[in-house]
Order: sequence, then C-alpha cells, then structure tokens
Amino acid sequence: MDIGKEITQKSFKSPQEKALINILFTAHWYERMTMHTLKPHGLSGEQYNVLRILRGNKEEAYRLKDIQHRMINRTSNTTRLVEKLRLKDLVQREVSQQSRREVLISITENGLNLLLEIDRAMEEIQKKLDLALPSEKAENLSDVLDEFRTAYSSRSTKN
Repeated sequence: MDIGKEITQKSFKSPQEKALINILFTAHWYERMTMHTLKPHGLSGEQYNVLRILRGNKEEAYRLKDIQHRMINRTSNTTRLVEKLRLKDLVQREVSQQSRREVLISITENGLNLLLEIDRAMEEIQKKLDLALPSEKAENLSDVLDEFRTAYSSRSTKN
C-alpha cells in the first residue's frame, strides 16, 4: 500500500521526505511483526539482536563494547540487556583472564535452543518477505540505503 494512503497524508514536501517517512514506517511495521513472534518467548527485539550476535560467534565470547558495536540500535543499554538475558540463563558472563576489568559474554546452550525455536517462527515471516521483495530488489534497496547513509554522513561531517 502507498505510504500516503497508509498514513492518510496526501502530499509530502519532497520525494526525499516521502522516502524517509516510508523507511521509518516500514521499519516500525517490521518491528511490530517481529515483536509478535518474540513476545511469547519473553524477548525484546534488542535482546534477540544480542542473542543473534553471540550465536554468530559462539566459539568465542564477546566484550560488551563488541556487542554494542554490532547492535542494530546502538543506543540500547547493552549492559542491562545482557543482564536480563543472564538472569534467563540465555547468556553467561565471565571475567577475562587477560584483563580482570573486562567482562566476556557468551551464549548458553539454552540461548542457542531458544534461537532455534524462534528461527522456525521467523522463517514464516521470511517466506512472506521473500515473496514481497525478491532478491534483486532487496539488493537494490540495500544498495540505495547504503549510498544514502554514506552520502549523508560524508556531507554532515564536512559541515
């Protein structure tokens, strides 16, 4: 559905404004879909993101700042997220042997099993997305968004 119809807005100041509003609306739409899948498992989107990051490197533990750097929403309170996951026995924390001030976080077997369960539910969302957004269009969209962030970042650092 057209974004103007979706939010009942007849006109926009520019095509760029329309595109950015569409990006925000679509991101929140997808987040709501994902939350519907995560809620029965007692996870937030940010907690799910942390678990996926840790699963991607399950052979090694991550430092807190490494997790923060890989987060989709980098303004999240990663310390709080990790602690909530630890209390659910989905991650574990241990003091680094190299530096006692450094804490290392890794995913537990329970965390891996929960992700496997969630993966099955997320596959249904993915199937619908694959039909709605074929690979070539998805690549093009991703390239356009990368170009936008790069161009915007390079212009904003010059000012």
